Order: sequence, then structure tokens, then C-alpha cells
Amino acid sequence: MLKCQKILLDFFERGNSTKSLEVILDIYDEIRCLEMHKKTAEEKLFRVLYNIKESRGLDSILEKQDIKSLNLLLDQVLEIRWDGEDFYIKNRHFSKLTLDELHRVLIETMYLMDKENTDVEKLPI
Repeated sequence: MLKCQKILLDFFERGNSTKSLEVILDIYDEIRCLEMHKKTAEEKLFRVLYNIKESRGLDSILEKQDIKSLNLLLDQVLEIRWDGEDFYIKNRHFSKLTLDELHRVLIETMYLMDKENTDVEKLPI
């Protein structure tokens, strides 16, 4: 899990928007509230994330930079894929995580990024 967190922190420290994390976490929360079975929830989450990656309709809810960051996160970091039958995470580090572990890594990364941004804002000018 630490390797996954490092990958995400590196991604966001390069200037990518953390709004993409918020979007993924919101989707996760919605699916987990509606779906009791973890395997079904996982399948739905990956399908929705793949479809978002392929979507052109995000302009009404996200800024261009947020959309770019979300697409990079889904396509190049997590590597959300569809093989014609199943939706899955191709990234060798993230693919080993359970759905709950993935959620935890995303939450912890969001916390660390928020903490880092808050600490920077507290610096005297």
C-alpha cells in the first residue's frame, strides 16, 4: 500500500489536481452505499471509472485541468482497462489491492495532500 501511496503522491506533487481524487472517492462512496457485495461493487467502480475516462461530458462539472488530471490518473496511473469482458486495474501495484485497501490509499493520499496544502498556506509571507 505504501508503494501505491508514493505513486499517487508523486503524481499530485507534479501539479496534478486533487479534484480527481475527490471524484473517485465520491463515486466509490455512492457505489459502496448501494452495493453490499464487494466483488459487484468493485466491478461497478471500475466500469464507471473506465466510462468516465472515455467520457466527453465532464466539462459541465470539472475544470479543464481537473479533467486532464482525472484522465491521467485513470489511464496512466491506475491504468483502468477493459478487456471486452471485465473492467480492471492494470497497474501492477494497485491491482494487488482489495477495494477497501484502494479506498484507504486514496483517502490517505487526499489527507496528506490537504495537510501539505494547509501547511504551505500557514507559511508567513
